[in-house]
Amino acid sequence: MGLGFYEWLTVAVPVFVVAAIMFLIFIWARKRHPKIYEPRCAKVLVGSESTSPLLPRGNLAWIFPLLGTPLEVVARRAGVDAAAYLVFVRNMALALGVLLLSCLTLLPIYKTTNGALEEFNGFSLSNIEENSGRLWVPAGVSWIAAAAVYYFAYRAVQRVVAMKREVEKKNASPHQLSVMVTNVPEACREVGAIQKCFEEAFPGQVLNVQLLRTYEDSYSKMLGEYSSAWAALKHAEALAEQRPEKVPLTRERCWGKKLEAIPFYTQRCQEYRAELERLRDSYEKLPVLPYAFVTLSSLSSAREAPARMAEKGWTVTAAPEPRDIVWSNLLKCRSPTSQLIRNALVCLLVSIIIIFFIIPVGLCQMLVNLEELAEKLKLDFILDNKGAFWISLLQGLMPTILLALLNALVVPVFMFLAYLSGAETFSSIEKLTMKYAYFFLMFNSFFFVVIGGSLFNKMTEVMNDPGRIVPLLGESLPKVGTFFICFVTVALGSVLGTLSLIGKLIVSGIMLKYFCKTDRECAAVLEPSSPPYGVMYAQCLFYLSLTFCYALISPLFVLFGCCYFCLEFVSSSYLLSYVYKSRFQSSGLQFLSAVRFALGGFLVGQLTLLCAISLKESGALAICVPLPFVTVILIAWLPRGVGKSLFDDGLSAEAAAEVEADVQRHGNLVQLASQAVKALDWMDPSYTVNLDEPFQQKFQWVNVGKAEDI
Repeated sequence: MGLGFYEWLTVAVPVFVVAAIMFLIFIWARKRHPKIYEPRCAKVLVGSESTSPLLPRGNLAWIFPLLGTPLEVVARRAGVDAAAYLVFVRNMALALGVLLLSCLTLLPIYKTTNGALEEFNGFSLSNIEENSGRLWVPAGVSWIAAAAVYYFAYRAVQRVVAMKREVEKKNASPHQLSVMVTNVPEACREVGAIQKCFEEAFPGQVLNVQLLRTYEDSYSKMLGEYSSAWAALKHAEALAEQRPEKVPLTRERCWGKKLEAIPFYTQRCQEYRAELERLRDSYEKLPVLPYAFVTLSSLSSAREAPARMAEKGWTVTAAPEPRDIVWSNLLKCRSPTSQLIRNALVCLLVSIIIIFFIIPVGLCQMLVNLEELAEKLKLDFILDNKGAFWISLLQGLMPTILLALLNALVVPVFMFLAYLSGAETFSSIEKLTMKYAYFFLMFNSFFFVVIGGSLFNKMTEVMNDPGRIVPLLGESLPKVGTFFICFVTVALGSVLGTLSLIGKLIVSGIMLKYFCKTDRECAAVLEPSSPPYGVMYAQCLFYLSLTFCYALISPLFVLFGCCYFCLEFVSSSYLLSYVYKSRFQSSGLQFLSAVRFALGGFLVGQLTLLCAISLKESGALAICVPLPFVTVILIAWLPRGVGKSLFDDGLSAEAAAEVEADVQRHGNLVQLASQAVKALDWMDPSYTVNLDEPFQQKFQWVNVGKAEDI
């Protein structure tokens, strides 16, 4: 591959320098900008979350209190989804820690054999001769590695299941009293008919039936235009108040003449509002959709409703959290066949994107093999400077940066495709994004890099003897690992870049100083983003899969993977507990899929080791053969065994019984559910938005002004 220790230094030095600067910025800014760096200390979504306590102001004093917070407490403060992600990262870091200690025994074995390669590759399986007795050592260590990964994966699922049950018992949500009915028969699409059917199964327990109606496209467009005009009007009024001597002006169009802003936007708001109110008044006349939400007065009844109503031929599921619903998709009411076709088309688009990006990834690989390429093409200006700093920079830093940028470019595309697939909840969109991004990373940034990097300079040899492909891959696999070490090194720096919130700090500073004039605009600029669980899981899974694949081939790789996960745990613990605003609570919907993908990455690593040992023609292959089968069995068993409850959207029977046993608490929950019904939580929010404050969210943070410690 043409990469060695010197090329790694050209990557590591600038990356670590930038990372150190980012960390210093974080330390400096955290004390001075708490609204950006610690918003969760003062704001909370009342009822389902709680604020985090203030951390010490010292430069490093915040680390130990942060890491000392039990993840069960994080689950109560920031939600099970946040705690589940931290459990995943923590347990994978522990698994890699055990793997690192086990792989240390391989370093002298790989290094002291004949034919040792240079630099990082000097500590790889490539150094061992064919049919050597030393191959029994990595084969034996593979069992220790498997035991560690299986144990920590099992314990991670077990812990998240326990967290989910504990949160359900202590903080049951009113939406868990509701169920969603799909495919309502046309003859029963009335409140009375649905209520009668549910009353037969649950006498006297039906609190409310909310029908869903199709919305007019003109309404959504009109609401967007009204909101924009309302925001512009408030901005103009704030400008006029600050500078009375200057009349705020605007243009009707980009090329139109200037007009007085306040009268112009006032008229527009009046026109749009009159039309919106007219459309709202006609809501009850809109066609009824085959979907409805039914709210019951008993948690046990809500839990039993899917099975009981299935006997009557009705399709009933646990209702998702209202703020988790993607109403624009839900109100499409797509049939199973239509949804299946839509998913197939989206998967086809994802496949096309993956294949298309082979070209730029291949160009990145040309930079990695720059010296070998120069020899073939007789590029004298490169050959004359062989070993120069700028050549090392081109071979080491540039390919990793370019590949990271390519990976970042596709993330918004995959998020859009996940939405386009028709997913009806934001948590499902994040789960699909995780799958799409992970498959992209594994195919383009791993398999193609390994194959392309291995065969790039051996095409003539392969064309003359195609049977040489497998041995060539086995020989060059450790060399490609050096490129991936550089890639993970860049990822280490990106973790601290994310923690620094440098983008948010700069943008908010500029916006607050020059552009924001109203309280709403200031609050919107300071509003933290939601945690992108899909991308976070996909990146962790990719680096985890890389580490698994190279753990027993190039043991030094484990050190970099272990450092990444330790740093990611610290960074994510802070961001999830003190910064990010949760968009939904899905009780760890993405978590179990992530654990199974992690085991899938471990399976790839096991198969990689099998191939490497088989090329060495060693009998040690026999003791490694059973491990992939054990991994496959564990992947298949997890959702049916210890992780079964994570696939259950409804409340567990144990939690429902405990909450109902406390009469006062259950009565309060029913009262909250009744209030949610009156607030029209189960209705498209666009029809219930307050036109006097169109940007006010139905489910928003409340500023409590102080931190709650649990």
